[in-house]
Amino acid sequence: MVRILMYGELEELSGTREVGVAGERVLDVLISLSSLYGEVFRELLLGGMGVTRVAILVNGAPVRHNVFEVPLRDGDVLSLMPLGDWDDASF
Repeated sequence: MVRILMYGELEELSGTREVGVAGERVLDVLISLSSLYGEVFRELLLGGMGVTRVAILVNGAPVRHNVFEVPLRDGDVLSLMPLGDWDDASF
């Protein structure tokens, strides 16, 4: 299980700041979250043309390249923040 921390609009849309989801890659987790929280949530996470509008951190480290293919293990923490919310971050 991967621990997901959500900030800004993602927290508002999901109604929670934290959730646990199973997944072997970042993409697997994002797809699971999208099915849980709906189309607007999916659009933020996955956007169009494979471009996310969310900053993604794995265990506190930002992921910049091949973000969807980053492998995850049980106990990893995936932090998700809409790009427009970086200035308001309170992690």
